Amino acid sequence: MKLFLNAHKKLVITLALLVVIIGTGSTYAFLKSATSLLDNNFEPGSVNTHIVEVLDNSSTYTKDSETTIIKSPRVYNDGTNDAFIRARIVVTPEKLWDKDNVTLTDTSEIVQLYCAKFTAGSISYDQDLFSVDAGNSADLNISGGQVSDTTKLALSSSAVNDKDGDNAYWIYNSEDGFFYYNQSVKVGYSTDSLFDAVKTTKVSSAFEITIYQEAVASDHYMDRFNAAGDNTQKVSLMKSAFSAVEK
Repeated sequence: MKLFLNAHKKLVITLALLVVIIGTGSTYAFLKSATSLLDNNFEPGSVNTHIVEVLDNSSTYTKDSETTIIKSPRVYNDGTNDAFIRARIVVTPEKLWDKDNVTLTDTSEIVQLYCAKFTAGSISYDQDLFSVDAGNSADLNISGGQVSDTTKLALSSSAVNDKDGDNAYWIYNSEDGFFYYNQSVKVGYSTDSLFDAVKTTKVSSAFEITIYQEAVASDHYMDRFNAAGDNTQKVSLMKSAFSAVEK
């Protein structure tokens, strides 16, 4: 049995001009979190995380045109253990995802993921809606959102995505294709957004964006994690934490 949470969320964009969240799946992981010195009984803890999003219900995908859709997924920790979190993004068909800085032509069919700032009425990206501060555990729906200050999601080896400059960010690991969050996420808190906007260019068919996220209890690793000198060492330690529970 794998002792970590594995959940996913899927965005389906169809030719009917709808953005639909299909749903989430999750499993519980029970880990030793407390022990009695007298009788050696163990009280199980749990690792439970799920994806929450800022969604703009007024955003629509238009066939064969340039479209920007606000979609800002984060991972919320509602278990009983602090956790390391990693996520993987899958775009289907894969050929649509522009992972590199390609030269666009008049016939290019491209899906691009961006880190960005957004505003919609009184709601803005800069507010701590789901940030590393205690966050909302449910999706937030907005309308009429606008994006600005966009930066393409970095997918090079060990790339850092820190749009708001708060030193809480996702690190891309090209070896396994996961984004690793650079902090242990406390119970009742969430990560920063993985990305904030989906841009399409002349896409003529339906496509899907699926986000898989996994979490593992971090308590046992925190002394070594805090002593890690750089992101490479932190990612290596987090990978070892996931590998330990997969065995």
